[in-house]
Amino acid sequence: ITSLWLGGTGVTDAGLAAFENCPQLVYIDVKKTRVTDAGLRRLRPNPFVQQLFVSNTAIGDTGVGPFAGSPRLALFD
Repeated sequence: ITSLWLGGTGVTDAGLAAFENCPQLVYIDVKKTRVTDAGLRRLRPNPFVQQLFVSNTAIGDTGVGPFAGSPRLALFD
């Protein structure tokens, strides 16, 4: 799996557990969901992440911080 299009769904931190072992995620969209910092941490940052969408969630600096070092991250919202 390289893309998660979950924005606007009812996904929660527990739901993201199903994607913990997807080390090649490129696109992550959890905007407008009930995901928190704890849920985003389940996805483990990797060097392939290019786009990360977390607006309108309870995700803060603690959750997105580990993704900041992704060398390919070009779009963040």
